[in-house]
Amino acid sequence: SSLIASSTTIAPNGSTVPVYPFSNAECLFQDVAISSGVDVTHSIWIKANKTATIGFRIPGISTFTNQDITVGTSWQRYTVSNTSSHTVSRLLVDNRSGNGYGVTGLELSFFGAQVEYNSFASSYIPTTSATATRASDNFTLPIGSWYNAASQTLWGRAYANGANSGSAATLADINNNSFSERFQIRIQGGPLYGGIITSASSVQSILFGGSLAFGQTKSISLTSSTNNAALSANGNIIATDSSVIMPTAATQLRIGAVANGAEMLNGGLEQLKYYPVRVSNTQMQLLTQ
Repeated sequence: SSLIASSTTIAPNGSTVPVYPFSNAECLFQDVAISSGVDVTHSIWIKANKTATIGFRIPGISTFTNQDITVGTSWQRYTVSNTSSHTVSRLLVDNRSGNGYGVTGLELSFFGAQVEYNSFASSYIPTTSATATRASDNFTLPIGSWYNAASQTLWGRAYANGANSGSAATLADINNNSFSERFQIRIQGGPLYGGIITSASSVQSILFGGSLAFGQTKSISLTSSTNNAALSANGNIIATDSSVIMPTAATQLRIGAVANGAEMLNGGLEQLKYYPVRVSNTQMQLLTQ
């Protein structure tokens, strides 16, 4: 729909954006080409001249179903996620009375509309008329009192666009900035869920199994003490190892990559948790459900 601005306001990033009269016959939308069968999230900041309930379109479907959102007089970010069943996703804000809304006297301002492959909204990516990609993050955290080399569990929930057949997309890795000491959860060629435990460079426990589809958010957990490792994904135990030597010289937790920034996660990490214990297989399954 074409809207004519009546005034302006200040957006969350300090820029100036229009204020639009948004009548009870009004909607605003843009169609974006996507893949079917992947996780898609729409997000947008909206500010109104009063509190009102309007519609925000569920992404990646052909039935054009809205989710109700309540807008107000301060900026708020709204998100909606869905696994797509269609090859076009319509980011649409709806105040049409024929669709059950129809708030009179409504004025709206918009900022930072975003369509992305993820099951959650990431931070705002400034764009113009072309698609933009986010620069890769390289975050490390030094080992502290929270770390227990003898017995540990690492759990993550992430979205990966893909990995090379001979490589991997790493959710998180506890290492010494090399491949000689690591405790790692990842998505690897196959594509498969994976985990690796390495000690002193010469002993590896490589756990993998359970096929997955790139483009969907998945949970993976690796738990181990000496000679007692297990890997779980989406509520299932998919691999165990009874001959494990635990790493003893790790110095850091690196998120989204393994040692030296290799095997970067080509996607987004939603959550990550570390436990300084070897949890039971049942507990680990519950973590990944």
